[in-house]
Amino acid sequence: MTTEREDLNVHVDICQLRYQQLEERIARVENHVATINKDLQDFKSEMRENFDQVKTMIAAAQAQRFNTMVGSAATVVVALLGMLGYLIVHLPK
Repeated sequence: MTTEREDLNVHVDICQLRYQQLEERIARVENHVATINKDLQDFKSEMRENFDQVKTMIAAAQAQRFNTMVGSAATVVVALLGMLGYLIVHLPK
C-alpha cells in the first residue's frame, strides 16, 4: 500500500478531501455566525422598541405628575382665596 509521501496522486486526493471538509466546516461556521448576527439584530431592534416605550411611559408619568401638581396648587389657591373672602366679609367693622 502506497502512502501519501510516496505517491503524488494519493496526496492530491487526500488534500482534496481535506479542503472539502474545511470548506464544509467554514460554511457551517458562516451559517452559525449569520444566525447569531440576525439574532443580535433582532435583539437590538426589540431593545430599541422597549427603550422607546419606557421613554414614552416616563414622559407620560411626568406629564401626569405635572398635572397633579398644578391641580393641587390650584386647589390651595382657591382655598386661600375663599378663606380671604370669608375673612373680608365677616370682619367686624
